[in-house]
Amino acid sequence: MFDNYGIKDVFYGLWKYKFYIAIILVVFTLLGYCLGVSGLANVKEGDYCASVTYFVTTKENKSDTKMYNDSKEYAENLRAMLSADFCYEVVFNSLCEKYTATELSEILNVSEQKLNFISIQEVSTVSVLSGTSMVNLYVESEDEQFAQDLLNAYKSYVETDKVLKTFCSIREVGGANQQLKGESAASPVKIAMIFFIVGAFLSAVFVFVITLTRPTLNERSDIEQYGVTVLGELNSKL
Repeated sequence: MFDNYGIKDVFYGLWKYKFYIAIILVVFTLLGYCLGVSGLANVKEGDYCASVTYFVTTKENKSDTKMYNDSKEYAENLRAMLSADFCYEVVFNSLCEKYTATELSEILNVSEQKLNFISIQEVSTVSVLSGTSMVNLYVESEDEQFAQDLLNAYKSYVETDKVLKTFCSIREVGGANQQLKGESAASPVKIAMIFFIVGAFLSAVFVFVITLTRPTLNERSDIEQYGVTVLGELNSKL
């Protein structure tokens, strides 16, 4: 089958099926562009986040390293307190005063049957900055106002706590409110170009298969092998 197959067969096939190839390229390019436009429309904006950082120090007036070490221990205590169930419950109850169960269910993405104070644990993160006595509280939500209300509920809990403040000082030293970067998506033009290349490749495969299975006599050697004398050749532009 490959004995008489040459580059001319490929070019002949490309010319013969040029209209089909053009249709394939147009369809693939339009399909890629439409998918790109649809992808941009479905890209979601980033969540809103809010955070606060607390600096924890002991109330003892010491100049030795014990005061520094105690501060780090109390920072760990604050982190543990903000990560405890009783804290989640107080914060959750505070939110219930501002939001209905249906609203909280939609914002927290849980069913009303499973809605409880543990639900806010999924959108809250508390950590101690490495090697310091600074505690960072971070919350994230699709709803900007809810993120701020959740953070305020935590801050209110810290302000009203009296047990830990008996031994240490908890001072707010910073915070941030911002919208996170949304999902990225390739531009419609870029996707259209990719689909154009895919269409061109499939078209080439299509022509290769057709010309291979249905060979043509388009070279001098193709005819001479059957014992036919070739008097001349006519070169035509494809």
